[in-house]
Amino acid sequence: MTTSTAAEYLAALASFENAAEQLAAASPVMLSSEEILDALPRLEKAARKVPHGQHLLAQVCVEQGIPGQLGYTGIKEMLVDQLRLAGTEARDRMKGARSRAPRNTRGEAPGPRLPELSAAQREGLVSERHAAAIEQWIDKVAKAPEATPEKLDLLEDVLVTAALSVRPEELAKIGQRAYELIDPDGAEPSPENIARKREVNLGKQADDLMSDLDGALSPECRALMDVVFEKLARPGVNNPADAENPVDPADQDAIAEAAQRDTRTQGQRNHDALLAALRGFVSSGALGQHRGVPCVPVITLGIDQLESEAGFATTATGGRMPVEDALRMMGTNPKYVLVLDLANRPLFLGREKRLATPDQRIALYGSEKGCTAPGCDAPATRCQVHHITEWADGGATDITMLTLACDKHHGKVTP
Repeated sequence: MTTSTAAEYLAALASFENAAEQLAAASPVMLSSEEILDALPRLEKAARKVPHGQHLLAQVCVEQGIPGQLGYTGIKEMLVDQLRLAGTEARDRMKGARSRAPRNTRGEAPGPRLPELSAAQREGLVSERHAAAIEQWIDKVAKAPEATPEKLDLLEDVLVTAALSVRPEELAKIGQRAYELIDPDGAEPSPENIARKREVNLGKQADDLMSDLDGALSPECRALMDVVFEKLARPGVNNPADAENPVDPADQDAIAEAAQRDTRTQGQRNHDALLAALRGFVSSGALGQHRGVPCVPVITLGIDQLESEAGFATTATGGRMPVEDALRMMGTNPKYVLVLDLANRPLFLGREKRLATPDQRIALYGSEKGCTAPGCDAPATRCQVHHITEWADGGATDITMLTLACDKHHGKVTP
């Protein structure tokens, strides 16, 4: 990479913008088959060079301390806000910058951590998916006791060379083979590694109201989960489709008969077992309170939905559920239920003290759903109750004078 003046960089960026604009405005419909087959790899190669430029710019941004100057906690928060990136996009971009961008690009600087990968991407020879797969395997092999800088350099060379002719998913086999050669016995489990890798991620609710769940369980969490599944995920137990679902665990004959009627997959039984365990734990009251409200489901629905038993109710975390499910929960779990009128207004609740009551919080959970700061999607359960007119300035703690603000925006809200 050659060092450029500011004017040279900005001129190159302007040329790129102009070329991209021209290409976006042009239509390929008149191309012949031969011309299309020629254009496809050319455009792909050019597009693959763009992440390299993004990594360089992000790295320089970090080195100049720009996120802190703008009041951000870090570069990820800045990228999410300034570029409207998803959190995962910003995370992956900075991971790429740390591996593939040189440090201190303004002076005598060490090269990128993965120079061959950086060069291949700069030339448009590998995609971001290729690069991510290569980084993943190098990071994994680097933790092996037998890994040395020389072996890691060789591994990078092998993987980058392979990436020139194979798909990203095929790199996994090559990386696994290299890992086995470098560390044939595998790394010994360590408390530090277990602590670092443990996670459970709950995805956003999709249009069909389902939510993805993935993660990596620690040995202790796995042992407890195994107990739950062994007990509650047996065939014939906790089957929502079985009207005669046995509730007495001692009635083994009833369970055996129910098992014959049980058509659920193992995964479906695991889901229903987890649901039963969570239902029992939440109903026990062991969770106490969160932000002044008991830790139970807070369900909001309109009076028209309640009367028709149709539509969707909402929860304080921003989730949705069919009204039919909400009504069933109302009959089996301790919960708060807020019914709104046709104008989405809760009952008026007033108080002469500074702190909002649990009932007022629940009313706000239902009517405002979450943080009211522009562009913020924090759910109600991660918000504080804020006086629209400050309490110190005479603001009343009445439901019409309260709003929700997340921890990040609460201190920034002004009347």
